Amino acid sequence: MANKTVFIAAGAVGLAAAGWLGAAVVVGQRAESALKELQAAPTQPGGGLRITRLSHERGLIGSKGQLELSFEPGCAAEAGADEPVTMKVDYTMSHLVLPTSLTRFDWQAAPSGTSADELKALFGSASALTGTGAVTLGGALRTDMALPELSVSRAGEAMQMSPSKGFITVKDKAFAFGWKVDRLVTRGNGEAVEMKDMAIDLDLKNRYLGTGTASLTIGNVAIGIGSLEGVSFKSEASENGDRLDMTITPSIKRLQGNGVDLSDLTMELAAKGMDTRSVETLTTVFQATCGLQSMTAAEGKRMRDAAVTLLTRGFSMGIPKLAGKGADGGIQGSMMVELAPAKGGTPSLAEQLKSSGQLNLTGKLLPQDKRDMAIAMGFAVAQGDGLRASYDYGVGLLKVNGRALDAGSFQAGLKQADMALQTALTQWGSMSNPAVAQAPVAAPAPAEPAMPAAPAEAPPPAPEAAPAQALAPATAPTMAPVAAPAADCAALGACFQQSLAAARRDDIDAVRRVASRIDNLPKPDMGNRAVSRQLNTAGLDALKRDDLAEAVAKLRLALKENPRDVEVAGNLGFAMAKAGLAAEAIDVLQTALVLDPRRSSTWTPLAEALALSGRADDAKAALWVSFQWSGNRDKSLAYYEDRAAKESRAPLQALYSHMSRVAQQQVAAGR
Repeated sequence: MANKTVFIAAGAVGLAAAGWLGAAVVVGQRAESALKELQAAPTQPGGGLRITRLSHERGLIGSKGQLELSFEPGCAAEAGADEPVTMKVDYTMSHLVLPTSLTRFDWQAAPSGTSADELKALFGSASALTGTGAVTLGGALRTDMALPELSVSRAGEAMQMSPSKGFITVKDKAFAFGWKVDRLVTRGNGEAVEMKDMAIDLDLKNRYLGTGTASLTIGNVAIGIGSLEGVSFKSEASENGDRLDMTITPSIKRLQGNGVDLSDLTMELAAKGMDTRSVETLTTVFQATCGLQSMTAAEGKRMRDAAVTLLTRGFSMGIPKLAGKGADGGIQGSMMVELAPAKGGTPSLAEQLKSSGQLNLTGKLLPQDKRDMAIAMGFAVAQGDGLRASYDYGVGLLKVNGRALDAGSFQAGLKQADMALQTALTQWGSMSNPAVAQAPVAAPAPAEPAMPAAPAEAPPPAPEAAPAQALAPATAPTMAPVAAPAADCAALGACFQQSLAAARRDDIDAVRRVASRIDNLPKPDMGNRAVSRQLNTAGLDALKRDDLAEAVAKLRLALKENPRDVEVAGNLGFAMAKAGLAAEAIDVLQTALVLDPRRSSTWTPLAEALALSGRADDAKAALWVSFQWSGNRDKSLAYYEDRAAKESRAPLQALYSHMSRVAQQQVAAGR
């Protein structure tokens, strides 16, 4: 009986062992098939990894082999930079099934070919990347990796990276990657950067859609002028029903250097409510066509349909959070742009686009002179000992710091963008002109707001200036000029006269319409801004010394260097008027209106020049226009009253006395 029991037990063990070995054989076969499938897989047009030169030897319970990994840049590579980077990989596998894994493997990868030669020339050797991993019972592949110390020093430049390690995990659509480096130092060109405790973590739930989390953290960054602590870049993308939400959050725990000591700096960038399938389609086609370099008719139709759905359903994007603090105060703000759902199924930026934002500075974070300038220019309003700036835009209406401003030119630009968008979508759908698909409509970046530096005794830009375009939503670009509607003026001189005529009738709506027409007039080319600004500063310094001839000479050169700088033009016009060159000042300042017809800092000195030229009625009309564009009417009124009381020149004293009365009436009436 005992012998029978032993025999049965031995048979059971034998069967189990045979099954175990059989499972190992099956796993080995599957591993070999998987490698061959990867080798046969085509490389994507955008480039990617592929297996070449596979040499696999399968045994009963294990296998070994070699393969070459080649990263091919693909069609997006620049000329001369399209050579693949290759690595030779040696591996061994154990296919015996264990309670935690189907198979385990060890591997070592080293650069080969020209890649190895280049690394040897740089580091003196081509260090190998080593790793050990497993395939779990659930089918996930995970491998740990390690890289030895890297160091190079030559020709006055050096780089040293401590030994580092990481991991990769892949299962179905999921992908995870992590890497840690204790210390990285680079030196060269008189500069040094040291980073400690670096870590990269990527955990994608769907690597094709990009949903999941990613982060880069650095414990400390030391540079020549200071240091940063707790540097972090985190991103997250998630599906919310059939919508996709994405956020990117860079932050710094502490920043020190050059007399600056700030802490808890955070900025959140977000895009929310995007149609998931549309984003997936656009991404897939973009990658397959190498950035839309060439598309088939079917791909063009998919692009068009996805873009229309994305825009029609709407989404929002912007900066929902901006925060930081220092020893003397703090900063908080936000700015969002929303594309509301389209009516009638046709996307329209002019109808859908909305935007709002605010920025609060507390304490004495901003120096007093810059605080006063921001208030004076109408960019912000006082809030205790700090500042507050805000804007709100929707369907042609713009409010800056609670005050409504004309946004006609911006709305016209959006309508122009809608026309261009419809043209592009039509071309994508028909592909009658594939070249259109290579250059999707992109409006020029918004004009950079001028940073006026008010000359001594000059009409202060602050109470006057309310540049609607400069304060329009930052992420909503200023569009290319559009053809003016049926208008009474087609040249700057005629438009200027129409503005004065409208002012005499107290017709602010007509003034706004003319301003919109001026927006469409040709602008001068951008010049050398850096040189122009240096000359502008020299001219203002000369004004402070009351050296009018030098001031006019420097400012003439500044405007010649960059005819696109409206502030320089305003400063030159003011200097000319003060120097007794009123007629020339009128020409310069009138020409400056084409750069920004809503700039009070241009209209005010223009009014003075007109008064000094004996054109009293035109001067009053010009100053009335200036007041309508004022960002702070109370300060403008105070300025007029001060000038009326102190001005010794009769034409100007009469001008400001008249405008003081008019402004008082408008302020009292709330107009």
